[in-house]
Amino acid sequence: MDKFVCSRDNRACFLHCYTDSPNNSESLQNYLSDLLKDYDDEEEIQISQWINDGRRKLQTMTLPVEEFKMLVTEKIVGLMPHSYISKIQTSYLKTRKENLKDDECLILIEFAENYNFVLQNEVQSYHWSHLSCSYILL
Repeated sequence: MDKFVCSRDNRACFLHCYTDSPNNSESLQNYLSDLLKDYDDEEEIQISQWINDGRRKLQTMTLPVEEFKMLVTEKIVGLMPHSYISKIQTSYLKTRKENLKDDECLILIEFAENYNFVLQNEVQSYHWSHLSCSYILL
């Protein structure tokens, strides 16, 4: 992430909050171009990617280098807000733990449950790709 944002502590760079922040996708495209400079744009790269077409599955595909760079850029730029929020939450939690008073406690609760649907007389192909459901209490 350091290669694409002006500062890891800058909220606006990570969350795209103002127009003066550097163009993260352009920085990333330049970085990827440097990494892949030995490849022609027409050459192909084989990748595996999780897709969701009603259920999650790993799909192997072959992309031209230019298309690969665009896909990686799109995915990493989409990951930037998550990266920043995760870092800030971890920092906040660490600070809270270090500064707990004797009459305080910190409770972390996750209200999500994940379920897989299982059929009694399922065919073998269904056995290896269960549909799933996440149950989240609000």
